[in-house]
Amino acid sequence: MPHEENKILPIPSPLDNFMFAAGFQSMEAAPSAISLINAVLQNVGRPPLAVIDKLICEQVLLGEGRKLRGCRLDLGVSEKDHHCNLEIQLSSLQHMADRMVFNSNRMLSLNTSSGTEYGNLPKITVISLLNFPYRSNHPDFHQPFGLFYEKDPEQVTEKLDYHIIEIPKFSKIKPDFTNALHRWLYYLNTGYQDPDSSIVKEVFQMDQGLYLFAQQYQRNINDPETLNAYYGYMMERMDEKERISTAKVEGANTLAELIKEGYDLDTALTMIKKDAW
Repeated sequence: MPHEENKILPIPSPLDNFMFAAGFQSMEAAPSAISLINAVLQNVGRPPLAVIDKLICEQVLLGEGRKLRGCRLDLGVSEKDHHCNLEIQLSSLQHMADRMVFNSNRMLSLNTSSGTEYGNLPKITVISLLNFPYRSNHPDFHQPFGLFYEKDPEQVTEKLDYHIIEIPKFSKIKPDFTNALHRWLYYLNTGYQDPDSSIVKEVFQMDQGLYLFAQQYQRNINDPETLNAYYGYMMERMDEKERISTAKVEGANTLAELIKEGYDLDTALTMIKKDAW
């Protein structure tokens, strides 16, 4: 009986939530976090961060077995009263702008103590790095926005700052490696596939923070325990999607049966919600 060929599992991209988070698990990753956040801020003329007082990556690899805890925040950094959240999304989701507003409100609430005067509210920056087309009618891959008056371009406040970055649009332009954001997006999107190429080595020489992140990524994808945890995490996600899909099908079938039995739509939906059929 012939032996079954070993299947080679694909190496996860650094854009994958799991691997991205695994690169920011301690304050040792602060130079990489500063490099990435500043690449976004300075690409549109925002003041850069100088140091990081706090680095949060809530998707963490836990102790023995290296199980993954659920992710609520891909990357969060703070410099005094400036708090930044960077979220990676690989697949299209509805209400992305609403998600960004939710994240900013959450960060504002978490970082504002009771009794704080309005003039002392912290500055919140929310960045969404999207690996899918989002605003097809907008030509720029990096789209900053905030609170502005409706009839003129004057900004209401600088305390809320939002950035949408669409990687598919970036992929269609020739990268300018003198631009820090171009360096990061090039590596995250394609450069990791050929880390020993002359282009990637040139990029690393220009950006120490990116180089440190790439080194950590290489350590993670060559660590069997990290890869086992990653693929276990992916299987759990697939199982969860399958359970949701099955529940939807069962719910639709039950709804059809109840309506066939003479129940009106509202009553049938109420019965399904209460498991009363």
